Amino acid sequence: MIRAVPSGKAELDLPPGKYRVIWGNASGKPIQAGEPSARTQPPSHTPWHEPVRALEHELLQKPQRKVELKPGKQLRGLPELGSKRSFRLLDLDSPGSELIEARLVWAGANVLAYVHEAAGYDVGELAAAVGPIVRAFDGEVLERVRTAFGAHADVDGNARILLLFTPRLNQSGLAVGFFYAGDLLAHGPDNPDSNEADMLYLGVPQPGDFNFSSASLTATACHELQHLVNFSNYTLPYVENPDPPLSPLWLNEGMSHLAEDLCGYNLLGGNLAFVSRYLERVPGTSLTAADLNGQGDTLERRGAAYLYLRYLMERAGGLALQNGRLVDKGGLRFTRRVIAERAAGYAAVAGLAGVAPGEALWRYWWTLALSGEGRLAWAEFEPRVLDPFTGDYLGVDLRLGKVQLTPQHAFELNGVKPTLQWPSTLPPAAFALREVQGPCRLELPRAGAVQVLRVE
Repeated sequence: MIRAVPSGKAELDLPPGKYRVIWGNASGKPIQAGEPSARTQPPSHTPWHEPVRALEHELLQKPQRKVELKPGKQLRGLPELGSKRSFRLLDLDSPGSELIEARLVWAGANVLAYVHEAAGYDVGELAAAVGPIVRAFDGEVLERVRTAFGAHADVDGNARILLLFTPRLNQSGLAVGFFYAGDLLAHGPDNPDSNEADMLYLGVPQPGDFNFSSASLTATACHELQHLVNFSNYTLPYVENPDPPLSPLWLNEGMSHLAEDLCGYNLLGGNLAFVSRYLERVPGTSLTAADLNGQGDTLERRGAAYLYLRYLMERAGGLALQNGRLVDKGGLRFTRRVIAERAAGYAAVAGLAGVAPGEALWRYWWTLALSGEGRLAWAEFEPRVLDPFTGDYLGVDLRLGKVQLTPQHAFELNGVKPTLQWPSTLPPAAFALREVQGPCRLELPRAGAVQVLRVE
């Protein structure tokens, strides 16, 4: 039984036994347990998506138009393999874009794949290298993402998504791939970088580099496809209105990391490495806002957001995997509703899963604190499910132990590490975990809320 400590209580007498104690901050701002502290962790790498999302937010502050399909445009047939097309490619280091040439190397049932004709790269070799990625995307990836999150816009009317593979991403070191919402809007003075196409950008396979391995690039395609679906439904219908809605960054990224899981690339794509980073830095990481260093879109927060959404999806009923297809048991209705009903805060998202908003964070935190120990039925993630197409697993095990992805890439999943004492400050929507041996008198934080569970 979990005991909630009455607010305002300064100390707690614990009889003999071993206890888990959680200090939680369900507010939207940092709270202090005692004296103010310095930053709790060094700044971590901020993914490149944050400036792209900021660019999109700035774009939507100006009047925008939807792409206008000319009569018969979608009936003109597909381009021929080997044909060239010009694209505007965002400059990864500064505002603006450059005009590049790319060659069509794949024309599938759902996908047109282009390879950037960049100096120093052989288009024929790249075409062969991207083949496995495009085949997976044209099949299981598209089907699963559409099942889990909904349909995406087809602004160019060709019933296909464009994939543009460019070594510019490899060279930049800033991103493995990205989606740019401006491509779904009409090209014009206020949107000069639009390609007027539903499309994703990916790096090219690079032997010996895990980030640009075939599995990582396919996982990134799953991730970016969710962003495309998200914007198509959450924002695109309203772009001609003043200040159209945008999915909050924490939620949008969390949904994309959930997409990697559901596509069967939770481990192979590096998704669980984000979880590992979060588990190592739990007290300093906010689920929905900036951490104690003032950083927003961190790797840690992505791990937290993914776990929160995975937990709620399972509480909503979860899913099954049959013959490589996702079968809804309630969890996929939840993920689709998050986008279709334009949920925003963590409480609203929890409500769509049928979890009482007031309990959502606490149940999620206890699940992280106890997962794998079998102490509470609702504080467990569902068992992982083997994906026959990828050889990876859907789902998460927070006590998987050491994971060796490559000789150079390893991480550990050993649950949440308890703190020896309370951190002085908690960021918004964050918690800290202590293990305490009674009998003792436990001094409680002065702010936030505390819950206690006797485990021995």
